[in-house]
Amino acid sequence: QPIVDQVDTMNLYQDLQWMSAGVRDHATGLTLLTATKDSITDRFNTLGFEVVTQAFFFSGDSGHNVIGRKPGVVEDSITFINDAHYDGVPAGPAADDNGSGVVGFLEVARILAPYNFRNSIRFIGFDMEEDGLIGSYNYVYNGGIEAWEEIAGVFNYEMIGYYSERPNSQQLPPGFDVIFPDAADSLAAHNGAGDFITNVGSDSAVWLTGQYDSISRIYVPELRIISLIAPGNGAATVDLRRSDHAYFWDEGIEAVMLSDGANFRNINY
Repeated sequence: QPIVDQVDTMNLYQDLQWMSAGVRDHATGLTLLTATKDSITDRFNTLGFEVVTQAFFFSGDSGHNVIGRKPGVVEDSITFINDAHYDGVPAGPAADDNGSGVVGFLEVARILAPYNFRNSIRFIGFDMEEDGLIGSYNYVYNGGIEAWEEIAGVFNYEMIGYYSERPNSQQLPPGFDVIFPDAADSLAAHNGAGDFITNVGSDSAVWLTGQYDSISRIYVPELRIISLIAPGNGAATVDLRRSDHAYFWDEGIEAVMLSDGANFRNINY
């Protein structure tokens, strides 16, 4: 509990302010995008992590995944990942998508840095998510995962900043109530309010989804959670694959997406 209680909302607010000061996009907002990448790198170095940048190319442009590693003290070949993509779209400041995810995992990094853990933790800022999950694809398939490394769990922070208690502020994708009736009933019981975080796993991530759900209820009982398990790798529920966890699912790696629901809640999307 003392670890959880160190979360400082002012850190989230201040980081999100400068990160949302303009556009973070390769075509029209490269200056702020590069500044964000450099800030994540500097933050990881300040926290004492092992820091590397994974460079890749897509459509004639270069992208950069920023990776900070805190080695485990017992089994450092077993790794848990916290990630968020730091690029945005050219249409706006991308405060929720995905500035909120970035400031979230940076705050987690700050809090966990002084402690020792049995297993290793990687914090990853993915690039080019908005171009089709390009950064995470390169991480999973082009050398980001070391040959000696076992990825035991991935927490993908994908839009965690928009909250509403207004009735019917949360919409649902077509057919959602058929595939996830319990979640639909929970939503209806709160008058359709977008007052929860969605914890999305797949058939390969049942354990991790359950761990997040049960541990959050112990240490952050005021946080309302709706948990989902996408069948298989989520191919039949495409709206649940729209972020950097998807390629981990394809490889059978335990991964969850934590999300406020994107366009199904955030009216600015």
